[in-house]
Amino acid sequence: MINIIVTGASGMIGSKLLRLLPNDFRLVKNIDRTEGLDILNYPGLLTTLSSARADVIVHMAAFTDVNAAARQEGKSEGLCFQINVTGTRNIVKLAKQLNCQLIHISTDYVFDGTKTGEYLETDKPNPIEWYGKTKYEAEKIVLGSDIKWCIVRTAYPFLAEFPGKFDLVRSRIKQMKDGNLPPQFTDHIITPTSADQLSIGLFKLIRAKALGIYHLVGDTSLSDFDITTEIAKQFGFDETEITKSSLAEFNKSAPRPYQQQMAMSNQKFKSQFGNTFSSFPEALAAIKIQMKEVEKLI
Repeated sequence: MINIIVTGASGMIGSKLLRLLPNDFRLVKNIDRTEGLDILNYPGLLTTLSSARADVIVHMAAFTDVNAAARQEGKSEGLCFQINVTGTRNIVKLAKQLNCQLIHISTDYVFDGTKTGEYLETDKPNPIEWYGKTKYEAEKIVLGSDIKWCIVRTAYPFLAEFPGKFDLVRSRIKQMKDGNLPPQFTDHIITPTSADQLSIGLFKLIRAKALGIYHLVGDTSLSDFDITTEIAKQFGFDETEITKSSLAEFNKSAPRPYQQQMAMSNQKFKSQFGNTFSSFPEALAAIKIQMKEVEKLI
């Protein structure tokens, strides 16, 4: 049995991870404000978990609102910095106290979006906005620790259902349903990732006690326009109503900097653990089936 502690399991990735938890895993504790535990309260964490028996902590809790983060630029007292940096420092200390491995969930936003090809685990981060900067600071805390660690970078996770927060796919579906889809960038390249497949990838890393940095992302990197076109195709919307725009032009007057070329490679993970991730159309088709099952239950 693999005993795990998770942080932020009320979030999008964490909720899916727990729903898919295999039989050989046991949840010891969810460190989450919804459970009365705060990663910013280290004495409280010690009081509750000092005698816990855990093999690994999966640290998913994060401040992920990129636009809200931009309004806190440079403020170490801001919630973005506190959760992403101070919170991570506390979780690293907890992992050391419990003598267990840490799997730290990070993001493609640690890169600047200027690379021509796919980002690899060996590429040096260079974040250009506050959210990415705080996540890179968190990575450096993990990298500089003397615990057993694994950093997992992912990008644009999506899933069939998550109350209260829209992901990339569900937000596009809603915009097309409501008839208010904005023009889609043709020069902004990202790597959308199925939260189901991400969870399976995490289970493989945990079972293997993997160390180092891994990119757990989908198999396909594509533009916003191509992403939305594929969603329209699979969900029955009119593709001809999708109009094009340019991130390069938008960035000239954007309120915050936007990374442009954010293709990510999962080749390192795939070479060690097999074909866990699929193409975007295949992952989207699987999510569509799940959405239909959810509709039957409503």
